[in-house]
Amino acid sequence: MKITFSLLICLAAAFFITICATDKSKNSNIAVTNSEAGTADIKCGNYASAYPGAAETVPGFRYRLVEKDHSFKILDQEGNLVGNILPFTTDAIQTVDQVKNAGNGVFCWRRTFRLREGQPKQAVRLIMDFQANYRSMFSVIPGISWNGNAEDPGNVYHGFGLDGEPWSFAFHRTLIPGGTYSESDHHNVGLFARVEDANIGLSCSLIPSETTIHRLIIPEEEMPERVLQRERGLSPGRKNVLEMAPGDQRSVTAWLVINPVERPRLGYRHLLDVAWQHAYHPTFPKHTPEELWNLGLRFATESLWDDKVNKFQTAVMFDESKGWHRAGDFSIGWAGRNGELANALLTDYLKSGNHKMLTMGLDCLDAFASLVNANLPKTDSLARFYGLSDNANILGDASTAFLAASLLIERCKVLRPCYREIGLGICDGALAIQKSDGQFSGPECKRGAIGASFIAPLLSAYEMTKEPKYLKGARLALSYYMGIFYRNGFLWGGALDTKSIDKETIAPMLEGAVRLLILTRDREYLKIAEDAAYYLAAWQFAQSIPNVPGSLMDAVGYDTFGGTSVATVHMCADPYALRCVPWLIRLADLSGHPLWEQRAIAIWNNASQGISEGSLIVQGISSPRPAGSQDETVNYTDWGYDFAAQGMDRLKPRGAGQCWMTAWPTSMRLTILSDPELWKRIAAWPAMKPANNTLSTETACK
Repeated sequence: MKITFSLLICLAAAFFITICATDKSKNSNIAVTNSEAGTADIKCGNYASAYPGAAETVPGFRYRLVEKDHSFKILDQEGNLVGNILPFTTDAIQTVDQVKNAGNGVFCWRRTFRLREGQPKQAVRLIMDFQANYRSMFSVIPGISWNGNAEDPGNVYHGFGLDGEPWSFAFHRTLIPGGTYSESDHHNVGLFARVEDANIGLSCSLIPSETTIHRLIIPEEEMPERVLQRERGLSPGRKNVLEMAPGDQRSVTAWLVINPVERPRLGYRHLLDVAWQHAYHPTFPKHTPEELWNLGLRFATESLWDDKVNKFQTAVMFDESKGWHRAGDFSIGWAGRNGELANALLTDYLKSGNHKMLTMGLDCLDAFASLVNANLPKTDSLARFYGLSDNANILGDASTAFLAASLLIERCKVLRPCYREIGLGICDGALAIQKSDGQFSGPECKRGAIGASFIAPLLSAYEMTKEPKYLKGARLALSYYMGIFYRNGFLWGGALDTKSIDKETIAPMLEGAVRLLILTRDREYLKIAEDAAYYLAAWQFAQSIPNVPGSLMDAVGYDTFGGTSVATVHMCADPYALRCVPWLIRLADLSGHPLWEQRAIAIWNNASQGISEGSLIVQGISSPRPAGSQDETVNYTDWGYDFAAQGMDRLKPRGAGQCWMTAWPTSMRLTILSDPELWKRIAAWPAMKPANNTLSTETACK
């Protein structure tokens, strides 16, 4: 059953959540230490009113800022010590601290460092430490570490340091500059900073012991070692150099975000909201929906289609001898997403009457359907579908695609009863291996929470048939796999090319929670949907990282803000969060929190960058990139592929693209735009293009 946005707006009234009372603490005085050095008053903003859609604090809860004997402490409402700012004093450096209570658990902290008179000019390492008065029970460094990656076998950043030296992470490796988070059973603390000068930069460390230190370091460093090559261990560390002369001073502004713990392993949402508010700036799409639709169809039909097998190849890449050529394999789901591409062609036929699109779409679906027929006879397991795939992720995508195709062909006046049979058959096979607790137990489901990939097709099967077994299976699955999330605080399994904590695994749970909210009107699913959305937000950039001159990112005017990182072991940005855009939009309507649509807009606009119109020449390759093609990933930090394409500096990968032009960003955009209501919604978003798409350092670090 199709749910229109008008119905969603009506439902929103039923589920609207009132924003809780804001913090109106009167303790907003500025305190100063070490008065030898003067500094101007800080302007930190007022967080007394929660950002629309923000995580809500406990009503009436207050934190107090206390200054005594040149030290700063933060106390809870009962007078207990939450944490304190540690002084930084050396023979060479003197400091001045200013701290302001900005409301709603946010404290703005500005430290000014000055090299004392009489000292020689020298290289300095400047530190800002906040010591939380607890042993951390759960911690996050967005994009890098979830609780120290103790249960992340694919990652080389294990724990919080190496051989007794804390890990330090450059601002361009973290998704929030200097962003760290920790929690006890009573309070949680987040810290992030403003990058005053990207050439100097800053880094962060998290140091848990009996207490937990949140550290900022200036200038930028990555010590004692760092990840440089993809999944190939650690490379030597590095440090920027900052020299100061007598009388020189440098100021750094940071924000502390402190809240009571309401539910374990979820309080980082407060840090995310404040950092997003601080970094937010309007972004704009590089292309209109119509342009994206046409470019997507061109890329699929002109560059990816292989008429020898009637399928779309996964990608195109460049080779000096072959030029731009098809590469990869053929997959109905996950990366290749042939099912989505085929359905987009059927949709275009219904819009345009172009029979070529109808024929190509049917030929593709028929080619995959024949694989299933080759694996008959039917059984009660998923084995009959091994011709499509041997894992839950791709099987879930296949079921969703065939069920959607069965509805499209009715409108196309074409008979293909096998499409419905295959789609429902995969769902029946999934139910046959589902345990009573909701887990899927087959060999296809062994990777982390990958079994959640069956939630979406089970809901589609229920909407199509109204058979309660599909709804029950979806509800049980969401409960089980979100249970893993609530228990651990993170997820993995959805990204098939890595075995580490990732963002992709949350996508079917966000979709499932929103759809179940609509279907059942059970408000519990609203809470689950927002929990899932905040986990996704923890992978979203709340900064614009300045582009390296001459890099791919520089050439296409890439803005990291609003994009998402892939995984803790894949520190590159990709457009995969496109899959979540429809559900963030619906969540914004159902919750009454416009923040979710704002995040969706930022994802959409970020994902429209770097798409070739057929004339784009970058990365030292003289041949223009095919129309509609787009890099799968871009390297926002010093991390890359040791098998990188031509034009990429293997030792300095920052700012480069993989030069692997994949099908899936196109398929996701086409799937979203196939919904006329979503097309209209996206077309109504601000569409002004900046006069200069290249971000200057000043603009990026504002």
